[in-house]
Amino acid sequence: MHNNKSNLIHLVLGHSYFVNVAGLLIGLLIDLFHHVRFYNTNLSYIGFLLIFVGPILIYWAQHTSRSGHHHKREDGPIWQDFAHGPYKLTRAPTHLGIALMILGLGFILGSYAVVITTLVAFAITRSVFIGKEEAILVEKFGDPYRTYQKKVRM
Repeated sequence: MHNNKSNLIHLVLGHSYFVNVAGLLIGLLIDLFHHVRFYNTNLSYIGFLLIFVGPILIYWAQHTSRSGHHHKREDGPIWQDFAHGPYKLTRAPTHLGIALMILGLGFILGSYAVVITTLVAFAITRSVFIGKEEAILVEKFGDPYRTYQKKVRM
């Protein structure tokens, strides 16, 4: 049963990553045909910063997940078992990291279309796919995960 839930979570995550890539590609296509740009040097600097921060956040999340911060308790997990590394700040650090990188690219390119499609893709990912993933985690871990959701809002 544990393996089936893990496989289902990975399937949901794969679909959510696809939505982000599709959002980027759609934004680039729109930008290609409707070349409406903004030019702001400060946003370009912010874009480079986001492209730098995004992978760091993703790496930190992956490292935290793999490092076994999940305490194995005989009576089951407590909510603090979920709140390690970037998971103290956000329940979906990998999704946030991907969105930051693509948003950063949009700022560097000065592309309204990439920025807008990135925000739309993140909203879809947040509402549909992260919701599905968290429903699986609630089913798997119960009240400790619900408490974690209340403590770490995003």
